[in-house]
Amino acid sequence: MNAFGGLKAHNTVASLGIPVCTEQSFANVVSSLKSQGKGRGGGALSSKYNAVSEIFGIAAIMNGLVLVGVAVGFVLLRPLWKKLTEKL
Repeated sequence: MNAFGGLKAHNTVASLGIPVCTEQSFANVVSSLKSQGKGRGGGALSSKYNAVSEIFGIAAIMNGLVLVGVAVGFVLLRPLWKKLTEKL
């Protein structure tokens, strides 16, 4: 193993004519995939996050879950209520 392997230049100009190792070619592919997906870059100011729409979406989901829970509760308590009213 070469002790100076970490000092090699990993750019296309310095490695002209030299075969590229698999790690470098994989890193090139990953970096090209990352750069294709984003236009200007990330950050808090450039994000397209809308807090109001997320809050109302979560509120709608919570309302639906509460209504389903109440309906299941009534279905489960109905036989018990019938047994209690029969004894009186």
